[in-house]
Amino acid sequence: INHPRPKLLFVAGIHGDETAGTLLLLKLADELLNQHHTKPILQTILDSVDLRLVPLLNPNGMYAGGDSTLYGATRYNANGVDINRNFPDRIYGAHADGNAYQPETKAIMHLDSSQQFNVSITFHSGAEVINYPWDHTATLHADDAWWQYIARSYVDTVHTYSPANYFTFLNNGIINGYAWYQVFGGRQDYMNYVQ
Repeated sequence: INHPRPKLLFVAGIHGDETAGTLLLLKLADELLNQHHTKPILQTILDSVDLRLVPLLNPNGMYAGGDSTLYGATRYNANGVDINRNFPDRIYGAHADGNAYQPETKAIMHLDSSQQFNVSITFHSGAEVINYPWDHTATLHADDAWWQYIARSYVDTVHTYSPANYFTFLNNGIINGYAWYQVFGGRQDYMNYVQ
């Protein structure tokens, strides 16, 4: 039986001043495109999954200080909106942040709904932690045990191959989003509720 490959979406740069994810996804793209013939694991990835990369969702925020510098990068887009609060929300519905959907929000929502991804990851910068659903409510996700298992599996692997004290923030590298801090209109809850 020929099963369809799982569809994965990696998104970075939702906050323009969080640049690490953008650089990591560009590095991943470069590795996949240029090293897959010499590194079997990369060819296995390409053969096994349908991987989409969006290295920079918020270019106006990242390049707020000019096209050739990251100096002046800001969390917000050109309209002063935090894109990661601009998605439909299970509690507050459409426009949870009181703003119209931004061009970046609309573009990524269109991609999300047109492709029906199995897994989507949004990379942020600033804390070494995997944050899993829900962000907007203390009620645990129906798949909470699975989310914890996946997050812990990843972080345990990181601990095996990384220097000591890396990815040890909060609950040794994982946390329920709401338990960390509450977010309405966030991409994570949108992907797990709406999509």
